Amino acid sequence: GYMVLFERAALPLLTDHCWREDGSLELIGRYSCADLLSARERASAHIVVRSRAHGAERAVPMEWAGNSFRVVLTPASMATLAGDIALAAGRWDFFLRREDPSEVAPDRRKADLMTKVEQSLISTLPQEMEENGRGYELQAEAYDRLSLLVRSAMA
Repeated sequence: GYMVLFERAALPLLTDHCWREDGSLELIGRYSCADLLSARERASAHIVVRSRAHGAERAVPMEWAGNSFRVVLTPASMATLAGDIALAAGRWDFFLRREDPSEVAPDRRKADLMTKVEQSLISTLPQEMEENGRGYELQAEAYDRLSLLVRSAMA
């Protein structure tokens, strides 16, 4: 017989989540290769929330504890150069970025790593929250791909 091997990057894995009363979303996860990150990469690492529709990105700082991480974001009030604004309607994906893009030449940047959902957590999704007339739904799309569906504030 034949055997086919694939080499793939280890991906960050969501292990817990909750919507808080203040409208923020707490994500807990682990990255099995975190111990391979340099001190500089670990300090620069952050979660990128990226729009599928137009590619807009919002960076969210991470807190590390060994190979585990914690992220807290408020989709109705994300920091931008124009001030705090809600994420635009549409689907947003979560990625681990292991470096500060301003410190690395574009052709030398490491690929962002898609955040997946731990198998035992998939049945707990979707989870919805509404803030200022806009719905937010945390989902496991395509089985285990973490995404956030932001509904339009328009009826």
